[in-house]
Amino acid sequence: MQVKKQEYSIYMGQNNKDQSLDNKNSNQNDEIDLIDLFSIIGNKVSQLFKGIWSMVLAVLVYSYTKIYQFKIIIIIGVLVGGMLGYLSKNTSQYYASKATVKSQFLTGVDFSTELNELNALCTDEGRPMLAKALNLPLATVENISEIVAEGYFVKYRNNLEQDSLYYRALEDETRFQINIKTSVQSITKTEIQEGFDYFFSNNEYIKKRMTIHKENLNRNIETTQKEIEVLNEFSDAYKQIIIQQSKIQSTTKSNSNVLLFKSSEEEGLVKQSGDLALQAMGELALKNEELKDLSTQLILVEPVQFVNRFSELYTVSLSTGGKTLIGMFIGFMIVIGVLLLLDINTFMKKAAKL
Repeated sequence: MQVKKQEYSIYMGQNNKDQSLDNKNSNQNDEIDLIDLFSIIGNKVSQLFKGIWSMVLAVLVYSYTKIYQFKIIIIIGVLVGGMLGYLSKNTSQYYASKATVKSQFLTGVDFSTELNELNALCTDEGRPMLAKALNLPLATVENISEIVAEGYFVKYRNNLEQDSLYYRALEDETRFQINIKTSVQSITKTEIQEGFDYFFSNNEYIKKRMTIHKENLNRNIETTQKEIEVLNEFSDAYKQIIIQQSKIQSTTKSNSNVLLFKSSEEEGLVKQSGDLALQAMGELALKNEELKDLSTQLILVEPVQFVNRFSELYTVSLSTGGKTLIGMFIGFMIVIGVLLLLDINTFMKKAAKL
């Protein structure tokens, strides 16, 4: 029995050793597999970058070789392209007109959205609707190519940080520059102005806001007028008190048999009446100025105030130097493209054994 126990313990110990050796070998195999995996990934990435660099280097070498071999032809192509660009200095031009507006009813993004919707109609399909919106003949509107509204806050903000105050300013912005582009110069600024006057005057949102604003101004004017009437009554009453006290004092002085005494109460009444009269006159002057300001606002209420009306159409075109440089670049690319096509043709013939 003792011998069997010893044999069993020896057997279990041997099994534990075998299991530990197997676990150790498994961990080593896992480590080797990970090392091989990362090594393979590193080699593939290295091969990818080497391939890209080889491709870039091959393109540079090819370009340098072709430019060196055909430098005379390339120079001629660049000169011809530059000459054609210079000669086209009066082409690819368009005409523009701009106006500055102050919009107190349609502000911020809402104003820009309205003009963007008009701009979306500057297409062959949309121009009939644009002519209706501006109340202009279709023959006039069909030459309008772009309508853009640019807010002055965005125009002159000088890359300020875009925080909550910036977005609030965009929402409440009231001053905009409207830019119109046309393909012909036959459209007059008067036609453009009349079209936009009609458009803003018939905007339903602006009409509702303007009606409410006028009603508020009229109510404020009525209230101010009533306050002025009350102040006039107070001022007249105080003046009457001063006049009456002056008459009483004059009558008392004319009677030589009566000893004159000025009571402190009479002096206080005259002084208080004078102070109140001056105060009422000061408030009356302020109310009159307020009434003038409200009346001016009511007279000047418009759907949109054109601070600067649309200007005469002026020519907009790329500068002569810019067109010359573009022509030179196009001439260079044409020559390189032709040389590339010739090389591709040669390669294809060799591959096809023609």
